[in-house]
Amino acid sequence: MEITEIRRLSPEEHPAARAISDYCFHARLTKEEEKRRREEIPKDLPEDWGAFSPDGTLMAHVIRNVYQTRFDGGVIQSSGIGAVSTLPEYRESGAIRAIFEKLLPAARAAGDVISNLYPFNHGFYRKFGYETLAFQSVYSFPPAALGRRPFSGWARLRKEGDPSAPYEALYSDFSSRLNLMTVRTPEMMKEHLSGGDPETRRFTYLLGEGDEPLAYLVFRDLARKPQAVLSVEDLAFRGQRGFQALLGFLSRFSADYGKISLILPTGLELAPFLASPYDAKKETSLAHMIRLINAEKLLSALNKPEGARFRIRISDPIIPENDGTFLVSPEGVFRSEEEPDLILPQSVLALMAAGGASLYEASLRPDVEIRGNGALLEAVFVKKSVFLTDHF
Repeated sequence: MEITEIRRLSPEEHPAARAISDYCFHARLTKEEEKRRREEIPKDLPEDWGAFSPDGTLMAHVIRNVYQTRFDGGVIQSSGIGAVSTLPEYRESGAIRAIFEKLLPAARAAGDVISNLYPFNHGFYRKFGYETLAFQSVYSFPPAALGRRPFSGWARLRKEGDPSAPYEALYSDFSSRLNLMTVRTPEMMKEHLSGGDPETRRFTYLLGEGDEPLAYLVFRDLARKPQAVLSVEDLAFRGQRGFQALLGFLSRFSADYGKISLILPTGLELAPFLASPYDAKKETSLAHMIRLINAEKLLSALNKPEGARFRIRISDPIIPENDGTFLVSPEGVFRSEEEPDLILPQSVLALMAAGGASLYEASLRPDVEIRGNGALLEAVFVKKSVFLTDHF
């Protein structure tokens, strides 16, 4: 099937694009909802790219959501790819590949440093240069596994209209220590905190001592047999006291829930805090992928030992500006014609820079070659705590 045009969609074309996603993602809409979605053009539309057939039909589309993202103690611009969908009659036409080949260089021109997505199939997105990155640890355990954890502070259930400032402050402090967490706007924060009604069974609690907020958590009450599950969807805590407040509060629910499902950053092991670790299960969530968009900016933002100097050869068949050898030095990041210390694809560089793999782990891949400066590179590319609770 011929593709005659790839371009960014206009606001007026958004309903047609959304109809493709509704179809592909099995949306169940009433006639009224379907009519509204066909006609309504929401405010603050994300960047939407589409592929068109010779007769002008929108075959497929991809959304690029733009975020500010925490990275090695600083902030970089990133994009979250979503709504990747193709009408059945146009599948295997190369429409999504054609969109990515236009969208990714445009994302670099717009200032993105990395791109993220939640894949339906990892192999599909590896074709466009994305690689799997563990972004959460998910622990499942009965409340009794926490043991006796007296929590003498206060717990306040959030209600609609309550100020979000205490939650924003906790989130900002918590996220600054972790890679890939989104810098949330007040509007984004309010979306995470919403709930508390009998229909959603979603609740937000602020925890603290005296006048000091220490932690918050957002959880959903899931009906399961033989007992319900308390599923934590979002959280933040401040240091040791905040983490202990969080665990102490959760330990109160032994009479209410058979299981607690708790998300935590990678690298934060819960077992040492459990009275009965045998009762707990840990799953590393792999439903996330990352791609490099701008090599110079990523290598500049990367934490490095003082005085670090090395050369890295990167391959990127879709974004030519990333393809080549770069000198990383105290003076900056520059193109180089000298022999590299490290050769690898852009996807592996993005994975290592984010903290998802150490140099040793990456060196086990057949597409990675270390030619020199190994001790320094081992100090640069280390495992880091990664956490992401925003979806796109």
